[in-house]
Amino acid sequence: MSILSRAFSSSANLGSGFDILSVAHNAFFDEVIAETSEKKGVTIESNSGVPLSVEENSAGYAVKTLLEELELKEGIKLKIRKGIPYSLGLGSSGASAAAAVASVNELLELGLSKENLVKYAMAGEIASSGSPHPDNVAASIFGGVVAVTSTNPISVIEVPANIHVKFLLVIPSVKVEEKTKKGKGNASSRDSSKVLRF
Repeated sequence: MSILSRAFSSSANLGSGFDILSVAHNAFFDEVIAETSEKKGVTIESNSGVPLSVEENSAGYAVKTLLEELELKEGIKLKIRKGIPYSLGLGSSGASAAAAVASVNELLELGLSKENLVKYAMAGEIASSGSPHPDNVAASIFGGVVAVTSTNPISVIEVPANIHVKFLLVIPSVKVEEKTKKGKGNASSRDSSKVLRF
């Protein structure tokens, strides 16, 4: 049996709400398929250029944390389909982690609340940025505009949006140093400028 989950891109650190306010949008999305495996622990498959080491992959690390904390012995294989560009502040690593824990939650019939999904998904951010950030993963899990009001325990408030809002993302053609985690750094380049309306 396998479960596919999709998590959308997001923008965080909105205004003065640093690490608190974030919004999900439908510009891009990641998909993660989770299935049980005879091999213990977490294994990762992807043709999207993401790290295949669990310790360096936000989806893999999130699921590893979930399994360890809940003392689950199942082997899990994750198949990651990246649709969110890296290093553009669109919550790429957070969306992968969010989709991964959502898939495992359904696969193992854990019945975790959205707050608990945020808890485990934010642990996945350690793999990409070195520390657990809840804002992007909360937006990807809850959708819409959210405010993270506590990280221990996790508390997320869905902010009512009574007006129709459109976003404009401008993605310039620049060379970006992928260095969100201390000690890491791989240069990547964007082929062309993009403007997305949604």
